[in-house]
Amino acid sequence: MELIVRAPSMSPIDYHGRNRVSGDRSPFPLAATLFLFLSALATSPGYAGPFCFRGRPLPDCGSFLLTEVTYAKRLNNSSGDGTHSATGEFGWMRNRSERWALGAAAFIGIRGHYSTEVRVGPEVRLRRWLADGRSLDISSGMLVGGGSTGTRIGGFGQLSYNMGDRFHLTSRWEYARFPGYPPETPFGWYLGAGLGSKTALIVGGSVGVLLALTGLALHD
Repeated sequence: MELIVRAPSMSPIDYHGRNRVSGDRSPFPLAATLFLFLSALATSPGYAGPFCFRGRPLPDCGSFLLTEVTYAKRLNNSSGDGTHSATGEFGWMRNRSERWALGAAAFIGIRGHYSTEVRVGPEVRLRRWLADGRSLDISSGMLVGGGSTGTRIGGFGQLSYNMGDRFHLTSRWEYARFPGYPPETPFGWYLGAGLGSKTALIVGGSVGVLLALTGLALHD
C-alpha cells in the first residue's frame, strides 16, 4: 500500500483564480489572457499607410504614436488613501482597418493621498474609430506598484472616450493587493480625464522637470 501526501499550495490564488483566504475571484488571469491575445494581434501585419504623430484612421494614418497624460480620482475608496492617480503613457498603434486599431504602450504614474505609490507596467489597447477622429479605446494591462506600504502586482482594464487624441475621458478598473495589508480593498474604480498628442508631451515633460527639480532641492 502506497501513501501519497500532497503539500498544500502556498499561493493565495487557486487554479480557478479564487483567493484562498477571502474566497474572492481574482480578475488577474482574465486580464493576463486578454493582454496576451491583444499583444499577438497588435504585432501582426496591418494596412500600409503614413506614420503620424497624432492618431487618425485610414487612409490618413497607417500607424501613430500614443502619448497621454491622465488624472483620475478613485471612487470606491475604503481606507482614505490612494484617492488620486496621475499617469503618463507612451506607445504605438497600428490601424487594422478603417474602423479598428491595435497597439501597445508602457505607463508610469503615481497614486496616493496620504502616502505615495509609484506604478509602472505594460498595456495593450484596442481602438474603435468613430466620426470626426473620435474613438473608443479599451485597454488591458498589468501594473507593478511600490511605496511605503510595500510592493504589489496587479491587473487593470480601462475604457476611454477619445476626442481626436487631444482630450479624453476615462474609466479604469484595477485589482492589486498588498501582501499582508488588508485595510484597502484590492478592487479600485477610477474616473478621470486627460490630454493627448503634443499637449501631453509638453505637460508631461514640464511636470517631470518640475518634480526632478523639486527632488534635487529637497535632497540638498
